[in-house]
Amino acid sequence: MKTQKLSFALFLMLFTSLVAQDVTNLELKQYYGNDVTDGAVVGIAQDPYTGNIFFNAEWHVGVIDLNGNHLNNFNVGSPTSRVFFEDQSAYAILSDGTAETKTDNLEWTSNFYVSGQHFQTFNPFIAGVKNNDTFWMCSGTLSRSTSKAGGLFEFDSQSALVASYTIINGQFPANQIIVCLLDSIRNQLWIGTDLGLLVFDFNTKTSEWVIKDGYCNSLAWSYDKTEILTVVEYDQKYENTPTFFKVNPDSRSFSIESGNEVGLSLCKSIAEDRFGNYFFANGRDAYKELPPGEVPLVILSNENWFRLDDDFNVIPYHQMTDRTVHPTGGLFSLTIAEDEKIWAGGLNGIYVLDYGTSAVEEVVIDSQPEGFTLSKNYPNPFNPQTSIEFSLPKSQHVNLTVFDINGRAVKVLVDEFRSVGIYQVRWVPEPDVPSGTYLFYLITETRTSVVKTIFIK
Repeated sequence: MKTQKLSFALFLMLFTSLVAQDVTNLELKQYYGNDVTDGAVVGIAQDPYTGNIFFNAEWHVGVIDLNGNHLNNFNVGSPTSRVFFEDQSAYAILSDGTAETKTDNLEWTSNFYVSGQHFQTFNPFIAGVKNNDTFWMCSGTLSRSTSKAGGLFEFDSQSALVASYTIINGQFPANQIIVCLLDSIRNQLWIGTDLGLLVFDFNTKTSEWVIKDGYCNSLAWSYDKTEILTVVEYDQKYENTPTFFKVNPDSRSFSIESGNEVGLSLCKSIAEDRFGNYFFANGRDAYKELPPGEVPLVILSNENWFRLDDDFNVIPYHQMTDRTVHPTGGLFSLTIAEDEKIWAGGLNGIYVLDYGTSAVEEVVIDSQPEGFTLSKNYPNPFNPQTSIEFSLPKSQHVNLTVFDINGRAVKVLVDEFRSVGIYQVRWVPEPDVPSGTYLFYLITETRTSVVKTIFIK
């Protein structure tokens, strides 16, 4: 075995092969129906501490562990947006407050509850964040003429209302907040409203429009956390509507990525994977089914658009064949887990899509390795198959790829998050792979190793 750093050229080739991951390889790997979710899934997120998936349906929060086991559903009230995490705790925004649990014991408690008297002045909460010890709760209203205010409300940890920022008191420019996104680095809150996208500065307690005259109901960070992704509907300023924007959080400038060449008018959630693919979940309000022929999942990959058909295949977007109501009924939420799986919550359950790069046979040999190793494959030379073993002393993302002697990627054997353990992976070359010398490259967060092998037909 030889351990070395990747040459820059070879690293660039590997990186290019990863970015060019073909979205048409995505497959439906797992489905959790209403017997698990017990209602439409309006939010879904992965806990960065335990790796568990938290989803919230109409009246509870559910948890699925790393092995895909449904742990339980917890009746916390009426969660209205995806669970968020801070300091190894999970928080659910409820229509009348928040609920909290430590993610390692899942014992939910009411973090604070807003008394009924407050709802004489504002409507139930639909989103919120925790910034240090302050909760910022977002409330929307169906009509500007109502006496109840929609806007941003500041509460301390004891549930006392500190301040309100509404269109009625002149401290907030919109009356209906739809979604929000915390930017803790810049100490600000990005807010999607019925009038567009704005940003609220926690330091100055002032807001500024970034994209105006549109309906903004989806916000997400880019994979590298350098841009904010959003879709704005019915925007009269731009030729194409709805429009996919990327926003620079420092300059607050934006670029227009696409328009109405695809169906994004019902976009409820956005996510980007590490390959540079963008996913858009489409669903109708009030938990209604998508109309026949509407697409629940739209994907932008290498400037090409794709869609999820009724059989859960990813096909070119304009290859429209479906004229029925999609089996999902519509999607409301997306998250991309550490193992690159796409989790989508919808009207009829949770759907897990995977690129299938680990379809090669893989066996876990031991869960307690002594250190990091990439062993020589056996047999070598080989025909028709060979196996290679590697060990991980800590959980991390792993990429094991076969290259030919010229540095071209031949097969991605593993490209997922792996727990501590010793793994054995079998490689069976495709019929069009010629005889010759090949390299197994193992890349982790801390090490890179290479093993040479010879394939003889």
